[in-house]
Amino acid sequence: MNQYLANETSRCLRRCRNPTNFDLHSYSAEHSDEAKITVLNTNNCSSRDDNSDDSNEILFNTLNSKHSREIEDLKLKSLEQDKLIKSTLEQIKEKDSKVEEFHNELQEASNFMSSLQSQNKKLSELVAKNNEQINEVFSITETLRDLPQELANQKERLESFLRAEDAEDKFDEVMKQQRDTQRKMNRKYACLSKLVKDSNTELAHLQTFIASDRMRHRAKTDRPGNIFKTH
Repeated sequence: MNQYLANETSRCLRRCRNPTNFDLHSYSAEHSDEAKITVLNTNNCSSRDDNSDDSNEILFNTLNSKHSREIEDLKLKSLEQDKLIKSTLEQIKEKDSKVEEFHNELQEASNFMSSLQSQNKKLSELVAKNNEQINEVFSITETLRDLPQELANQKERLESFLRAEDAEDKFDEVMKQQRDTQRKMNRKYACLSKLVKDSNTELAHLQTFIASDRMRHRAKTDRPGNIFKTH
């Protein structure tokens, strides 16, 4: 179109400079041909522009569609990564909880072992004390075993003293010895009875302590999920 206007302007200027050579028919024919050429050129340019616009639009749509798919893929991958991260965090949290629970159970087991060691120590002390008491009981038993013979000897001496002239004085001496022997025997029996009573009391206390500690440990270990659960 611009070229057409330029051509027409140039023709008008030439006609103004040489009006005698003006040929209307020639001008019309030339004008018609040039107009056709200009229109054709304009149509060709428009057609090329339209084709270029169509190509650009197709290219733009293709790139836009490709980028849209890539963006959607990135979104899906991002969502999958978020899910994976959340799942990993949950697993870590669960493992931390199990580790803490396992640590608590180990601590309880350690406390129970310490309690058993304390019980064993008390039991060892009690056994040692009982051994001493048993030895003392054996000693008392040996003394009591010799007592009938000693009483028989005293009786024999008493009878011989009664037959002697100084029977009264010797009788008092024998009776004194017999009373001393009786007191010794009573003390031995009292000591023996006390030893047996003390041993029974300590054994009862130890049995109560062990039973209570076992029940407390069983109550802890029988909780669900405890790896030290008793069967």
